[in-house]
Amino acid sequence: MAVPPADQGRWLFWLAWRILLLAVALGLLLTGFFVLPWGHILRPGMPVTTVHYLDFAGWIDAADLEASGWQRAYAQGLGLVHALVALVATAVTIAVSRPGRHAPWGGLLQLLLFASMIAVHFGSPFADIEGVHPAGAGLAVFGGIFALFVACPGFGTKPKTPPPAR
Repeated sequence: MAVPPADQGRWLFWLAWRILLLAVALGLLLTGFFVLPWGHILRPGMPVTTVHYLDFAGWIDAADLEASGWQRAYAQGLGLVHALVALVATAVTIAVSRPGRHAPWGGLLQLLLFASMIAVHFGSPFADIEGVHPAGAGLAVFGGIFALFVACPGFGTKPKTPPPAR
């Protein structure tokens, strides 16, 4: 779809900052899932064990920790799928949207991304798994989903009325 020349600069700025937020979100999600530790397992009489996301589900079982069903599912790969779906859905929404004309599902996606931040909290060790001290990865994933929430063109993309001509 062609953008009128008068709106070209506005559209490029609109698109550029959303793409920047997508890149920030991708960086935070990759850092959270693959670089930073997901948690530190504390067992009496044993040294502290630092565990990354990909190993966390196994350590929950090995250390016989009481985690909720959501925490177990999130640690067994649902967290990665959840983040990938959120990233792709936001990118598609940005791709089909323009300033003042957003995708019809943009508002719903923003609500789902907000709910996703809550899901990240309850899926990570921040949600009180006894014997686990949370590390920075859960917060990085939360920040990545928040960046997607901000980047998503949803409710606040109505066009501004131009000033009256003189």
